[in-house]
Amino acid sequence: MGKNFWDARFEEDAFPWGEKESELARIAAERFALKEIGKVLDVGCGSGRDVIFLAKKGFKVTGIDASPLAKSIAERNAKENKVKALFLNEKIQDSTIEPESFEGVLSYNTLHLFEGNDLEQAVKKIAQLLKPKGLLFLATFSDKEKSSRKGRPVQYFKKKELTELFKPFFKIIELTRKDFSEEHDKTRHTHREWFLIAEKN
Repeated sequence: MGKNFWDARFEEDAFPWGEKESELARIAAERFALKEIGKVLDVGCGSGRDVIFLAKKGFKVTGIDASPLAKSIAERNAKENKVKALFLNEKIQDSTIEPESFEGVLSYNTLHLFEGNDLEQAVKKIAQLLKPKGLLFLATFSDKEKSSRKGRPVQYFKKKELTELFKPFFKIIELTRKDFSEEHDKTRHTHREWFLIAEKN
């Protein structure tokens, strides 16, 4: 997940996926509320749209992103929306956050940007940052995804691959394919993705 690539991407467009929260964040917010979850981490928060949405819902939210420019945009975005949130410029696999700091984790379209050992370390770190029985909501490209990406590697996961990645650390509650609508350059399109809900062991 190239840092220079993402700085260039956010320099070109401060809100490359639009300013409205993701569908994943809306689904997660409902479940987090039912479970009385308070502290939430958004992995790959970008411009902060989901962090701001969750903060407005009353959650205490931290956003983490590898791009320093994304962090700056997210902080400005939060200030303009008059919400309190913490933003960190870190790669999740190398995060310095204290273990078991969160009761919930959200990760929308980030996991498929990792490769090899970084992928395994990212999943392990997410598990470490969750409290026992903490909930993870994740969406990532499936092997049925049709879009292609230039300038960076992208993973297209099979169900078995995701299961193998997460089962050492999580009880998988739901793993299904789902269509997620997203905006790029003011045009909406649909991704065919895996929708994962999991509880930390």
